[in-house]
Amino acid sequence: MESGAWPVFCGPSDDDQVLFFFLVPPGTAKAWKVKGIVCLCQEDVAVPAPTLEGPCTDLHPAADVARSTVTVRHWIQTPHLTPKGKVVLAEPHLLAQGLETALEHAGAVR
Repeated sequence: MESGAWPVFCGPSDDDQVLFFFLVPPGTAKAWKVKGIVCLCQEDVAVPAPTLEGPCTDLHPAADVARSTVTVRHWIQTPHLTPKGKVVLAEPHLLAQGLETALEHAGAVR
């Protein structure tokens, strides 16, 4: 499955930043080693219910485009099911590589 099909949602943080949440297989947090990125356990985060409208866009009512902030948690890419009915989750090693590359390009990792 392509990385663009992984389920991801975003939401506000306590300090008005936008947080992004990728769904990964259980146990990923134990081995997670990406500097600057936290891997949470299922007990640590509330996942929004997928909506029938499909994934949100930049014009979604939950996004305050004028301030570039998000006011409520909402899906960017809703979960997909395999032919056997299992939720497609992000591949941890591929997600880690992509996040590390993005952080390096943004100058966030030194």
